[in-house]
Amino acid sequence: MRLLLSIGLIFALVAPTVALQNPPSSNAPSKTPLTQDDKSKPAQPNAAGQEGVVKIGVTLVQIDAIVTDKQGRQVADLSKDDFEVYEDGKRQLITNFSYFKTEAAEAPPLRPPPPAVKGGAPAPPVTLKPTQVRRSIALVVDDASEYMTPSAVVAIRDALRKFVDEQMQPGDLVAILRDGSGMGALQQFTADRRLLYAAIDRVRWKPLSYLGTFAPVETPIARGRQSTARNPDSLDQKDLRDEVKQQGQQTFTVGLLGSLNFIVRGMETLPGRKSVMLFSPGFDMRNMDSNRISGSLQRLIERSNRAAVSIYAIDPRGLVNPMFSAEENLSGDRWLPFEARDRVMQGRTQSLFYQQGALDYMARETGGLSFANTNDIPYAIRHALDDQKGYYLIGYVPEASTFKHAAGASMAFHKLGVRVKRAGLRVRTRSGFIGMTNDELRPAVASSMQQLVSAVTSPFTTGDIHLNLTSLFSSDAKQGPVVRSLLHIDLNDLTFSEPADGVRRANINVAAFTFGDNGNVIDQVIETYALQVREENIERARQTGLVYVLNLPVKRPGTYQLRTAIRDNASGHVGSANELIEVPDLKKRRLTLSGIILSDNEWLSGYGSAAIGGATAPEHRLSAASSPAVRKFRADSSLHYTTAVYNARLDEATHMPRLSLTVRLWRDGAMLFEIPAAPLNLSSQADWQEIIVAGSLKLTRAIKPGDYTLQLLVDDQLAKDKSHTATQWMDFHIVE
Repeated sequence: MRLLLSIGLIFALVAPTVALQNPPSSNAPSKTPLTQDDKSKPAQPNAAGQEGVVKIGVTLVQIDAIVTDKQGRQVADLSKDDFEVYEDGKRQLITNFSYFKTEAAEAPPLRPPPPAVKGGAPAPPVTLKPTQVRRSIALVVDDASEYMTPSAVVAIRDALRKFVDEQMQPGDLVAILRDGSGMGALQQFTADRRLLYAAIDRVRWKPLSYLGTFAPVETPIARGRQSTARNPDSLDQKDLRDEVKQQGQQTFTVGLLGSLNFIVRGMETLPGRKSVMLFSPGFDMRNMDSNRISGSLQRLIERSNRAAVSIYAIDPRGLVNPMFSAEENLSGDRWLPFEARDRVMQGRTQSLFYQQGALDYMARETGGLSFANTNDIPYAIRHALDDQKGYYLIGYVPEASTFKHAAGASMAFHKLGVRVKRAGLRVRTRSGFIGMTNDELRPAVASSMQQLVSAVTSPFTTGDIHLNLTSLFSSDAKQGPVVRSLLHIDLNDLTFSEPADGVRRANINVAAFTFGDNGNVIDQVIETYALQVREENIERARQTGLVYVLNLPVKRPGTYQLRTAIRDNASGHVGSANELIEVPDLKKRRLTLSGIILSDNEWLSGYGSAAIGGATAPEHRLSAASSPAVRKFRADSSLHYTTAVYNARLDEATHMPRLSLTVRLWRDGAMLFEIPAAPLNLSSQADWQEIIVAGSLKLTRAIKPGDYTLQLLVDDQLAKDKSHTATQWMDFHIVE
């Protein structure tokens, strides 16, 4: 716990230039608003580099199209004169035309898993910039479907592992999502294979939702209706169990379409070629509330087309046999008549047709593909990825009547058509759009609570207010695992009032939710703060920013998601930041490292002068940029690191551990240098349950500005098992 206490002490000694009113209630989790001096904004993701794939407006309608030959291979050498575009059957004049290639020229067709680095420890993951993203892929498993079979779930997991191992390319942002989880299960899109493997492990079969591909035939004998054994018409009678089954099917379908709508909405601002790969047995819309289902389905298609998301639907059940199964004993004089068996077979064939037809419809209307009746799921994934290698962007100026509709009348759907003049080629594009521009479809201004909840539950960040989130795992002897999160807020993005009585004011809402891997809320904080800054301190406050600290006791190990959002009440602007937190199981007695605290000379010296002098803050300004919350360092400074080691073995003779430390510096997935393993001097340690390890690296002016990752590897020389090495890493940025 000393590591966390040291963080709290350091932050408490920084000058509080911003005053906050209305402190949170005592029953809320521990959180402390503090200030830091920041001379530059923390790096934030943005949508730069993202091509506007689908644009629907009064001045331009722009759509994407994929052209393939008879063998299904993409054709990339066509010109504008090779295409014809139609809206509602009327040919349009093409005004914009280009071809985009999403696959890097140097990338091999299949990428093997990254090789193990020296020492056997995994390399830190590469954090992609928006301009580096070529594909954003959501792999969605419909695990809540009643038709999902145990064998299908096993096949999906194997195929997902193969995708991460061999088919995932540099520049891919990937999320593995489950329909059966809550909204909190929508993890961040990531290029970190470690997190994707953890998501794959959470894909499991749910026996309570499983009815089989087809419900077993209930003969009159089984239903206790022996008198009607020879009456085929009796099979058409609906009992309460049939009604419950239909309601269950409708609930599953509505839930799936709602989840897909939510996912697609979140992908609107993602860069690169965007796709949803849906692993689902589909759904049969017959005997359901068709208006409710079809409305949700059409909203999904419209949203997908405007967000430039293509749906690739894969039925994971393989080749489905509608014949009777072995457990359905239909023989004997008093069992199901032959004429009724034919009707059951026909019904099953029709049900399968409609289930897979729904998947095909979603894919076809959004410019994707569907795959059914194949036991080779990796082939379906590979084919879907090949289909996204490139695309044409075709634009035209719509007529004024496209977006006109009478008051109170429903808006017309405009069907799109694209034809390729060259013989032997096929073209696929989106089906069309509703006669409203993208600007008109933007939602009305939501309430402050709706904005916060929307930002927190979305798996994606917003950048109206720049935030920087850093989470550090540690452990306390009494509380157990604890996660402390540092949220830095750039005050330049807030709206302060004009001076009144020498004070400027701003009001903000702060929301923080912690989700478990099942999507359930573990903890939540929603508070309103009134910031007050003296007029003479406003510039310093804008330089320093605000650090908001949250302490989260964790009851059990696992992967958690911390989602935070800030809303400026004056402007209505919202910023959000999300982070995945892995909490190890210390009870397994494996060597473990806490999170890494990074800082520089200026920050540490400022803290030291304040502590020695007994003052509430150092005389000079501290730079929040070089604090553990933001981690921006100059090339001529020293990089200080601190971590804690847990579960180290003790020598039977000396009752002391024997640990060695290796330090590595990474950039863009490549190791720049390594400080070889050296024994740690532990003579000053007082507690072997939590061993503090600290050191520093000198950053010279020769080091180039950019994003880097520091990796620490601690080896327990007394451990004989495979878990004798523990590693942890933290990213940082070098500035001029």
